[in-house]
Amino acid sequence: MNTRSRRILQTLVGVIILVVSVYFAFRNIDLDKFTAAFGQANYWWVLASMPVVLLSHYVRAMRWKTLLAPLREKASVLNGFSAIMIGYMFNNLIPRSGEVVRAYVFSRREQFPLSTTFAVVFVERILDVIALAVLLLFTSSAFRREIAIAFPDFSSWIVMFLVVLALGVLAVALFLKTTLASLFLRFVVRPFSEKWYERLSHYLENFVRGLAVLSSPKQYLRIMLETMTMWLLYVIPLYMLFFAFDFHLQRPLTMFDANVLCVITSLAIAAAPSPGAIGVYHWCAQITLTKFYGIDPETALAYATIAHGVGFFVPMLMGPLFMMRESARGLSWRSVASGASAEKA
Repeated sequence: MNTRSRRILQTLVGVIILVVSVYFAFRNIDLDKFTAAFGQANYWWVLASMPVVLLSHYVRAMRWKTLLAPLREKASVLNGFSAIMIGYMFNNLIPRSGEVVRAYVFSRREQFPLSTTFAVVFVERILDVIALAVLLLFTSSAFRREIAIAFPDFSSWIVMFLVVLALGVLAVALFLKTTLASLFLRFVVRPFSEKWYERLSHYLENFVRGLAVLSSPKQYLRIMLETMTMWLLYVIPLYMLFFAFDFHLQRPLTMFDANVLCVITSLAIAAAPSPGAIGVYHWCAQITLTKFYGIDPETALAYATIAHGVGFFVPMLMGPLFMMRESARGLSWRSVASGASAEKA
């Protein structure tokens, strides 16, 4: 399958997921009550939550610098932050494109090998998945009955998720940290193309360099603290928005409850690649608030729409500003999109 066909298929799948999830989120919804819930929301809490979302992305850029420390101690946090905001902006438009875009932008800005940057992004995502897996175990144990009612197949999802995670990490570790990758290139690729063998060997060498932080235990504590801080900053805006809808008057919702909502929506977003997580986020957030906490469906959906909107529009507002910054260094919208597409291919 060529790049064009693959892109069309990915777009089609994303649109189908979007339409189906929006349908399930809005079915049986009283639109008058849904509109009224929007009108009754306290938007000061909405505005107050946006800087926290922005700060969470900045902490991600700090962690990115920590992951790069064994290779480049003075990597710029601002350049990482710029690449992250641009990547998230593209991710809202084209599912799964953000990781490639931010790696491309950062490598161009820092004059850093792209394959090494990809390796750092790969490690970063492994850390995110591990953190999500740990929180998922706590959530599933605390809300076993509610999860079984709201998401009947959730337990099997958890088991499959953890098994795939463990096998994936083990397979990648064996492939990259042993001679398996080199042997594969030598005996499988080289007989067919010396050019591709040399090129892929170069990429492999740079990619393995990007995993250098795994051999630097002194960075582990800082990475763990930055990961915990980042996750906390994901949860705090959801907790703040509880007050925008006066949920505390119906039931005393806590930071742990905001964490439950964050875990379930994060898992849904990871599993279903709709553009900007539209529909998928709304559906899962609405089910969680309705089935776990007794919030009426219309108010739950209004909350989900605003919570998603905060996370969606922060990079959509900041991304163009950082693109202007990168444009001063010769990066255009077209070059970022085409360059990232080529690297992804």
